[in-house]
Amino acid sequence: IQWRDNLIYGYEGKLAAIVVLDQFSRHIHRYYNTKCSSGQKDIGITSIPTQSILDALAYDTAQTLVRDHGEELNCGMIPLPMMIFGLMPFRHASTIQSVEFVQGMIERMESMEGQYNAMLRRFRKATNRRMAMLQDEARRKGNEKK
Repeated sequence: IQWRDNLIYGYEGKLAAIVVLDQFSRHIHRYYNTKCSSGQKDIGITSIPTQSILDALAYDTAQTLVRDHGEELNCGMIPLPMMIFGLMPFRHASTIQSVEFVQGMIERMESMEGQYNAMLRRFRKATNRRMAMLQDEARRKGNEKK
């Protein structure tokens, strides 16, 4: 499957495929089912695979994402919202093992976010100290000129 080719698309291609197979397809099916249940027979969709077929493709692609890009997932190189979409097929698989896997990933992501927040707080504090020092210095220089 071309979108899973690391040389061309990397993790972005796999995530794009997951969004299309897992999320867009659900919206299309929901829309199609709503129109059909309201009596509209011909809404222009002639052949769309069943959600179970698309779910299987999304799950396979998510497994490939984890296998090929586990380091990027574990160290935060893939942005959090993308990681969440990449995990959706595991949650939708609704097995104890797949949902446990998602729970473990959530714990790792939460821990990583906590580390990022702590780092950002330290950086902000040091930046604020630097600004205060520069402002004090500017005031002193301004007072010396008077």
